[in-house]
Amino acid sequence: MAKQGARDRVKVGIGVLLMAALAWQGPARAGERSLTNAHVKFTAAVSNGPKIVGTGTDLRLESRGSLLVFKVPLKTVTTRKEARDRQMRDRYLEADTHPMVELQMARGALTIPKRDGLFEGDAKASLKLHGKSRETVVHYSVERQGESLRVSGAFRVDLRAHGIDIPTYRGITVRPEVEVEVAFGGIDRAVIADAM
Repeated sequence: MAKQGARDRVKVGIGVLLMAALAWQGPARAGERSLTNAHVKFTAAVSNGPKIVGTGTDLRLESRGSLLVFKVPLKTVTTRKEARDRQMRDRYLEADTHPMVELQMARGALTIPKRDGLFEGDAKASLKLHGKSRETVVHYSVERQGESLRVSGAFRVDLRAHGIDIPTYRGITVRPEVEVEVAFGGIDRAVIADAM
């Protein structure tokens, strides 16, 4: 059952968590930073047909005291089909009214290996999508190699919990649970600490 739950979560190579984890070691300063080498991906299963996959590269980190806030502007995510993107943003996500999706985590919720190695764990987070915040748990791993970290994690978003109508188009219905993946390449700790 635990294995099934882990599989049901979305892979979130939240290199964003990388920033979070490292920022946890440095002083908290306000300000939003764009993360480099970022990759954002969502995967939605449908009633019949291939899965819908959307991607983007705009991932941001904001420090709010003891919280780390990871943001993705919804208008930057694309399925590479203009009509579907327009419908997704305008009709379902209402991106003009709710332009960002945000994941908030406490700095202290993340553990970073002190030496080369790998740490895996779960961290409580709050996901704000479509103007509604819901608690979630992100399963993450942090791999340290020298002064660089590689971070990944997993969680799933239920569209219904965020007040989003279930998308239907030409007889195809999107399943309410959507997988989200975010990745960020390794980065030197000193660079991250300075950015925070």
